[in-house]
Amino acid sequence: EEEREADARGLPCDPGRALARQCGGPGAAVLWREPFARLFLGDPGSGTPLHVDLVPQLEVSHAAAGAKLVGVARRGTATRALLEAHVDGREPLCETKVPSHRPPDAAEAALLAHPAVTLALVLPGDVLAFNSGQAHFAANGAGTGPSAAVYHGLVTAATAPALLRGDPGAAAGGDG
Repeated sequence: EEEREADARGLPCDPGRALARQCGGPGAAVLWREPFARLFLGDPGSGTPLHVDLVPQLEVSHAAAGAKLVGVARRGTATRALLEAHVDGREPLCETKVPSHRPPDAAEAALLAHPAVTLALVLPGDVLAFNSGQAHFAANGAGTGPSAAVYHGLVTAATAPALLRGDPGAAAGGDG
């Protein structure tokens, strides 16, 4: 029998194998997953501006260090309106970022206060899941120094219809 890692209590610890079991066979919850996780590291003040991923998927983020402020907009017209107001597709430097190292300017404050945006402060040990086909942003540091998080992308039976429609701004349809 192959040797497996164990947690502090000596119990088998293999999240990759557990996820793989969910991916196989009829009725599997996970239809596809990225073959490798991505590690996002950032100093306070760095981050990702408001955007929509090219391929909408369920993003599962595991926070490892520091703090990260993540904002996710409702799908549908809320996402489209936020993108029109805060993203200049020709000039990435004009896209609205959210600072964690200084007070926000007027555009940044408007994004943070927008009623269609849900904010989460992600701390070490937290797990955050969101649809990357909805407008989202992240700010590293949030007053705690550098941050680190591991992201895994998944496609589930519930998120597959949005992929087939090819409309990331309406990822799952409607306005909800």
